[in-house]
This record gives sequence, C-alpha cells and structure tokens, in this order.
Amino acid sequence: MKDEYAAQVEELLSDWLGDDAKMFKSPKTWKGLIGENERIDSVVTWEMDGFEAAWVDWLTIGNEHAYKDMLYYERIIKPYTCLVGIYVKLKG
Repeated sequence: MKDEYAAQVEELLSDWLGDDAKMFKSPKTWKGLIGENERIDSVVTWEMDGFEAAWVDWLTIGNEHAYKDMLYYERIIKPYTCLVGIYVKLKG
C-alpha cells in the first residue's frame, strides 16, 4: 500500500483481494511492525522503483491469475499499491 492510502487498505483492495487485503501494508506500517523488537537497531522502508515494470511482466505472462489481476490493474493496483523495500539492521 502507498502510505497515503494505508488507512483505507481493506476498502480499496477488498474487491481485488477479498480477505487477503489486510495483508497489504504501507512502508510506514511495515517499519512500525518490524521495529518492535529489542534485537533491532533500525528499520528503513521505502517505496521501490520498478513497480510498473514488474506488473507489466506479470500481466503479459498469459496465465489465468495474471488475467484476473489485469481487470484490477488500472483501477486498484496501480494507483494504490507499491513494492515495499525493507532494510533491517540488527544490534551488535
């Protein structure tokens, strides 16, 4: 999820993902969830480049799952979701 839509994740993605919409988290949310451990020194999260290229590759692969995703790509996937990069530095 893109950060600005994190509070609306289930509302925006439920048509596409159903109950699995709750699995999508924004970079900011992932940072908070992962950083809650005494072994972690720091967590950096970001919206990665390459989102559109990865989706175009997937959508042109020609299988039934990709075809179903194609129905949601322009309306839901592209405007509201992203690839999240995560870097975790452990203490010591």
